[in-house]
Amino acid sequence: MDSTRPRRVPNKSCRPDWREELRTNCMKRVKNDRVHLLWKIRTQGRLPAKDMKTVESAVRNIISDEVQKLKQCVDGKEAQEIDVIWEYQGPQEARPAEFESEDILLEMERLLYEDLREETIRKEIEDLEEQDAYLAQAIFDHMQLSEEGAENAKLWCPVCKQGELRETNNLIRCSLCKLRLDLGEDKRMQITAQVLLTGHVWVECTLHTMRRMQHF
Repeated sequence: MDSTRPRRVPNKSCRPDWREELRTNCMKRVKNDRVHLLWKIRTQGRLPAKDMKTVESAVRNIISDEVQKLKQCVDGKEAQEIDVIWEYQGPQEARPAEFESEDILLEMERLLYEDLREETIRKEIEDLEEQDAYLAQAIFDHMQLSEEGAENAKLWCPVCKQGELRETNNLIRCSLCKLRLDLGEDKRMQITAQVLLTGHVWVECTLHTMRRMQHF
């Protein structure tokens, strides 16, 4: 035989290390599946950053799936070594040979946890913006009512609660009962009338605003 002819290397020997292949496949799955995971968590109404069980469950589901795929492509000895990763229960319970797989799990959990934390922050910002918009609209409505209500709102009599207060020629009177306030030159009466009128308008407008806010 021609000794100069290059030897043919078996296809199996060209196969990359199964540990690196598993890492690559798992990392790719995490990056591809995290959008779906975030959507699933949001629809369940959870707080992602506080639910590490969800992260751990997602990581183990991905590893389980990729382990089964990889075991179909390796020999029996490598398949047994791969099973060690799936039996891994964390650094406190791991056997010495299992620590080499810890970095894979931690890296996957870190990627998912960072995404979930960012999702939580983004959702909190959205909630704050929604609250700010609600308060801004409520303040705007109140100001509008205060301006328009001062001219158009009816002022109900504080005595009979049914008549309307009217002011003419320094005289405040009720349209139904016998309430009469003759302002004249008495400063105290003028102050009382001013408080009655302005305060009554403010109360009426405030109550109206609160009723409107309940329907938002």
